[in-house]
Amino acid sequence: MRHLKKALQFSRPRKESDRLVRNLLANVILYERVKTTPSKAKKLRGKLDKLINMGKKKDLASYRNLLSFFYTKEPAKKIVEDLSVRFSDKTSGYSRIIPLGNRKGDGAKMAIWELVEPNQKSKIKNQKIDEETEIKTNSDVKIKVKEKKK
Repeated sequence: MRHLKKALQFSRPRKESDRLVRNLLANVILYERVKTTPSKAKKLRGKLDKLINMGKKKDLASYRNLLSFFYTKEPAKKIVEDLSVRFSDKTSGYSRIIPLGNRKGDGAKMAIWELVEPNQKSKIKNQKIDEETEIKTNSDVKIKVKEKKK
């Protein structure tokens, strides 16, 4: 019975899916943008967050755990030296998935999985709200929006 044996299989043998996971995560970290299927990206998004959080600790044990996970040392080095500094104020949500069309050969859905730039914050969050203004939409519904006073 497979009770409590949750695993990322991707309809492949176990060793093959492990290699797929390691290589896909390494490519996202190194190139910061990968074209893949949305299901792979969604399943591995949490794993990427855990790896970046592990690199934020900046101790020898976490660095060695990262080295043991990846096949080469470049992704682990980039996590510890670059990504942990860039995402120092965030706790999760380091990547986003942008859906594309279907793949030409087999019609599979495709997406771009990329790391989020931490400096790109929403304009709404950064504005101080001082004044109220009204905006009319196409359906003649008035919406009150507060604007920043300059």
